[in-house]
Amino acid sequence: MARKMTLCYLQHDLRAPNPAVRDERLQDHLLAECELFSGVKLPL
Repeated sequence: MARKMTLCYLQHDLRAPNPAVRDERLQDHLLAECELFSGVKLPL
């Protein structure tokens, strides 16, 4: 669980796209998953 949260926050760190994830749809999916998991809206 903690690992998933860490990956979630790293994915959206500094409001910059993660170069490891180039597919915008995947980024959107990860963001939505993070929000559902944490119950918190993350800034883009």
